[in-house]
Amino acid sequence: MFLPFLPLILASLGLSLLVLPMLPNEAVIPLEPIETLILLLISSLLLGQWQSQSNRLWIQAFPRWAVAGLWAGLSWATRLPIELATYWESIRMDQATVVFLLVLVYWMADSFAAHPWRTDGQKWLKTIQTLRLQLPLILITGLHLGLTLLLDKTIPDEAVSNQVLVELGLSVLILLGTAPWFVVLSWGVQPVPSDVKDEIAAELKANRTSVQGVFCWPGHITQTATAGVIGILPWARFLLVSPQLLAHLSSQELRAVVAHEAGHLRRWHLFFYALAFLGFIELLFLILVGVEFTQWTTGVTAPDWLQGFLLVGLLALFLRGGIGFLSRNFERQADCNAFLRCGWEPFANALKKVGYLNRIALHQDNWHHYGIQQRLEFLKLCEVQPERVTQHDQRVKTIQSGCLLLFGFLLSASVYSTSQHAKESLIFWQLENIVSETTPADVGLLIQAANTFYEKSEFGRAEELYRKALVWEPENPRALNNLAWLLTQHFAEQPLKVQESVALAERAVALEPAAYILDTLAESYALQGRWQEAADTAKTALERAESDIRNVDHMGLRYYQDRMEHFQHTHL
Repeated sequence: MFLPFLPLILASLGLSLLVLPMLPNEAVIPLEPIETLILLLISSLLLGQWQSQSNRLWIQAFPRWAVAGLWAGLSWATRLPIELATYWESIRMDQATVVFLLVLVYWMADSFAAHPWRTDGQKWLKTIQTLRLQLPLILITGLHLGLTLLLDKTIPDEAVSNQVLVELGLSVLILLGTAPWFVVLSWGVQPVPSDVKDEIAAELKANRTSVQGVFCWPGHITQTATAGVIGILPWARFLLVSPQLLAHLSSQELRAVVAHEAGHLRRWHLFFYALAFLGFIELLFLILVGVEFTQWTTGVTAPDWLQGFLLVGLLALFLRGGIGFLSRNFERQADCNAFLRCGWEPFANALKKVGYLNRIALHQDNWHHYGIQQRLEFLKLCEVQPERVTQHDQRVKTIQSGCLLLFGFLLSASVYSTSQHAKESLIFWQLENIVSETTPADVGLLIQAANTFYEKSEFGRAEELYRKALVWEPENPRALNNLAWLLTQHFAEQPLKVQESVALAERAVALEPAAYILDTLAESYALQGRWQEAADTAKTALERAESDIRNVDHMGLRYYQDRMEHFQHTHL
């Protein structure tokens, strides 16, 4: 179930973690977004003509690998994410929206490259089938993005106590309630014959479980002889069986296969797979929080592209190690359920036929299942030693308990790490470790502490720490900007303070002409009545924000647009 969506998942991760952090300041290849998209789609059609007689899957998939590399390379060389974010004057898109649109482009290009032109005219039919294969992930991601944007627009930030819980709850809701329906509807599944459906329903009932529907795997989705369950909740759960299995299995063998799938449902295996993925996301979040904390306390900064490679590596390790470990144990428990329901021989015959139909040798190992021979030998041993079934059930219960505890810990840690209490505790703990005299290495900590005091409305203490940081590092643009902003917001009635804020902001802009610093300078000019300069500076801030999509997520382009219009209209 996971493999059809792997190209889109890797493309999204690669774009977010590797391409965006390394975007050049100027386009290496000066192309308009439309020109880039046309070039990519035409190239994908041409690459699709490459064919290989090799039996190696990675060689057969060369055109799709090449398209992925071309898509990432053009996105980087043409600064496509930034150009796309600002292409329409009336629509300003954030990073998540741009990534989603670029993944849509990759989705189409990958499908074009997946199949060559043929004399039978099947190119477009197969392309549409490939699009439908990955369509569920597109719909799920689009729904999540749309709901997130809707919440951002309708619910004030101060009304959300913890963003992590909101995002997690939204993801769980979509995953449990809509994802299985998206899969079934997108793939165009067909119902199994009524007599087969009745037989399957009877076996599911005997296992005290049920599904919303029983369907055949569509031939364009997979040619593999297999069966599988999609979904966790009974009203959004489906059993899919390939036509090959229905054609080759006897009634008893089919019931054994259904009993195996029922074993997954009875033991909540799909729930724990979902829990594992959510837990991994929480782990990645904690790692990023730890990296950020290390950066501003030690001053050591890891390049974004290096962090991206490490995160992708962790994903591969998680899939191969973590999911592989769960899958092998869960599959064995489902095998035991089929063995207890139908006996060794029907299930053994079914497994052997699955191996024959899929050209899998009995002795061949499998990273997410045990090999067929290993599975049969274990069940044969269970005939002699029935207690082994109970022992394995207890082993899986222990694993599931560990998953629950680990997920609870990761979720609690993620929630706490984003709380104001955690932030303040870490900062003040570090402040206590500073000896009587501050050193240049403590500047980052001083700025963070000052930011914390500012958020707590302790402006005098915040000003003191900003000035202390500037004693040790007078040319620190962040400290200069933050002190200037503090002066504009809370000492606007004191002309000398306003004059100082202008000087500080001008120094900060000279060092780092970032959008947020230019915005501070515009505010300082406005307080002095220099409205034309404020409007011009705000316009420059907007242009700077538009040139780097990575630096506007905290405010959004709309903020800079509104600020520019405010200064322009006030001046008029």
